[in-house]
Parts: sequence; structure tokens; C-alpha cells
Amino acid sequence: STIETNRRDQLVMAQRMKSLNEMEAMQETLMAQNFGARLQLLEARDRRLAAERELQLANNREHELRNESTLPNVAGFIYDEGGKRSRICLVGERARWTGEGKVVDAALIDQADYAKLFRVDDWNDVVIRAEGNRIRHFMNGRLTLDFTDEDPALVLRSGILALQLHAGKPMWAEFRDLRIRELP
Repeated sequence: STIETNRRDQLVMAQRMKSLNEMEAMQETLMAQNFGARLQLLEARDRRLAAERELQLANNREHELRNESTLPNVAGFIYDEGGKRSRICLVGERARWTGEGKVVDAALIDQADYAKLFRVDDWNDVVIRAEGNRIRHFMNGRLTLDFTDEDPALVLRSGILALQLHAGKPMWAEFRDLRIRELP
């Protein structure tokens, strides 16, 4: 029943909050010992990030999951943090940014296929491949985003690679098996 499901969700959330508090305490200890810079920042220049992630949303589970699994409002788009372009490329797009602005060349996935591809309440295999001025995202083996930056004034060939849970409505993100490697 819905009540039983909500009780189970509350127990899981309480366990995860305990784990989160323990992780934050560990991070504070590492920061105090000057390990923080190494743990928080990874330079992303011609690297491949492979990660499995589980996205679970805590409150109003059905409503939240429905909102987060509808294109284009899903995790994984490219955002120009601190820049002028905001959402540079959305999940489902093959796009370029030229001196004239954004050009969408093709759709890579539609809503029906994304709904089949995205595993709600399970691990999703995510690969981010950054090569020069091109970034590609793969989910569960399928290309979901392909962006090439052709704007000579704005192109970035290196930057910060980070994992983020954005502020806002209640949600959960977990990562495991993170791997970074140099590309040939």
C-alpha cells in the first residue's frame, strides 16, 4: 500500500541521512588535513569519466520521478557555469555552438526511448567522454548528448569535472565505481 511504501521510504531516507552525515564529517576531517583540494576538483582535459549512478527521489516519489524523467528536464545536460551560455546542450541533442550561437543538428533520443533507457530506482551506467572541444554523454551504452564547441571566443578545452546534486526539491543521487582515464 501507499502508506507502507512511504514508511519504507522514510526508513531508507533516515539510513541515508546517517550515512550522509558520516560522509560530511569525514570530508571535514580531510579538508582540515588539506586533502580537500585533491578530493573536490578533478581537471577534465581529454578524459573519460565512467560512473554508475542511482537517482532516487525521496518525497512524493511518483510525482518527482515523473518530473525528472521527462525530456529536456533530466540530469546530464551541459551547463556553462559562470559563462554566458547557460544550458549549452540538452540530453537528446547533437549540437554545436558556433560564433553565431547554438545549432542543433539532430535529435539523439526521444521521450519514449529515454523512458525505456533510464532505469528508475536502479543503477545507470553513465560515460562522459571529453575530447578537445567535443563532449559526449552515454547512458547505459547509448549516446544521449553530443556537443561540439566551435565558438573561437568561448570554447573551453579544459575545466573542472564535478559531481553535483543541485539545490531544489528533495532528491537523492548516488555514485559508485567512478573511473577516470586518459584518452589516447
